[in-house]
Amino acid sequence: RRVILGLADSHFENDIGQYWLKSAKIARRAGYMQTAHSLLLSASGFSLPKFCLERAKWMKSEGGSHQALLALEKSIQSEWPDVGLTPDESRVVVTVNSTCAKAMLLIGQWMEETAHYDQNTILKQYKKVVAVNPESEDGHFFLGKYYDRLMSVVASERLTKSGEFLQ
Repeated sequence: RRVILGLADSHFENDIGQYWLKSAKIARRAGYMQTAHSLLLSASGFSLPKFCLERAKWMKSEGGSHQALLALEKSIQSEWPDVGLTPDESRVVVTVNSTCAKAMLLIGQWMEETAHYDQNTILKQYKKVVAVNPESEDGHFFLGKYYDRLMSVVASERLTKSGEFLQ
């Protein structure tokens, strides 16, 4: 598909970039990291919003969890500095908010995994995801899941403290 679209006019460039990203995702999932990296380099010239997501996922699969987290945070700051601030409900804004929300959701999940961040920072991150894209179920789901995890920790701490008083 990429070759055929490459031979066509230049108005297919977005599609070509999407195919490069899909190929990189497939290669990464199959475990072909060098191939995925090469495909990501090819996709980098198309300035696609989802490129930062796939690059960060590739970095994480290479073992650089913290580096992937930092790269994704930097990408959000550079690509979407004022996301969620526009009241316009056009298709472009919704798509951009959706991609940004996915990136922010990944940041929240990776913050939990690394355990380098405090509970309030992670909670704020999930709340930002819901604020940027309130229609998305994923943001609400992971926010609720994190609240549940926090409540179970609080409940177990209460049981431990009450058990200490009895002894």
